Formats: sequence, structure tokens, C-alpha cells
Amino acid sequence: MSRTTARKTVEWYPAADAARIAGLSLAMINYLARHGIVGASASGTPGRGRPRQYTFSDLLLLRVIARLLQGGMSVLRLQKCISELQKSGRSTKRLMTRKYVLTDGYNLYLQDDGVLRRVDSGQMAFAFVLDLSQIRKEVAASIVRVA
Repeated sequence: MSRTTARKTVEWYPAADAARIAGLSLAMINYLARHGIVGASASGTPGRGRPRQYTFSDLLLLRVIARLLQGGMSVLRLQKCISELQKSGRSTKRLMTRKYVLTDGYNLYLQDDGVLRRVDSGQMAFAFVLDLSQIRKEVAASIVRVA
């Protein structure tokens, strides 16, 4: 158990701090823990009366969840995706090693070796990634030429 000191980094965060850092309500943190969506890794054995202690990795996952919820994904859909991820033998820790997590607001996608797959079904998906900054430059250049 370690908390903030001048020289040490924090090894765990209580649920209230985790909620503030992740941008979620404490009620949502409690819901996610009760339903097994996000566990408090630093807590050891979970149980009644034991404070939940969240690690930095847990905070990353909570922040991702907050962004997915803000993006329109429902809590129940998120729960299904995380459950399927765990059933397939992939942990949420692996999810946090990704550079991108993709969603259409309903489904969650992960990219493995250049292949985009839905988390809940494993179904392959096809997507285009467009660099809008390049398109803006092209349009601006075309406007200058026309004018």
C-alpha cells in the first residue's frame, strides 16, 4: 500500500480518486466493479468491506470506458464486449496495449496484425481511415488554383 509522497509514485488509487481521474461518477465505478467490467487490480481478494484499489492500468481502462460511453456506447453493450474479450482469452490489459480502440458507437473493434475484428463476435471488419488534414490541404490548393 503506497500513497503520494514527495519521492514515491502512487501505486494505487481509491475508488473516489479513480472516478475523478477517469471522468466517471463513483456510482458508475461501483457499477463497473460489481458487474466485473473493471476490477480493482491492486485490491487483491475482492469482498465486502474491502476498499477497492485501482492501478494505473485500471485508470487507463476506466478512462477508455468513459470515452466510449461519451461516444454513445451503452453500458450494457460495453459489458458484453468486455465479457466476450475475456471469454476469448484476451484480457482487458491487452486492450490497453493498443494504440487505437475503434468503435462505431455500438460495436467495439480491435486491430490485430492489420486485421480489424469486432470484439464481441470476432467478425472481420473493413474500414477506411482518411487523413482529413491532407484532404483539407488538397481542397485549399484546388480553391487557390480555381480563383
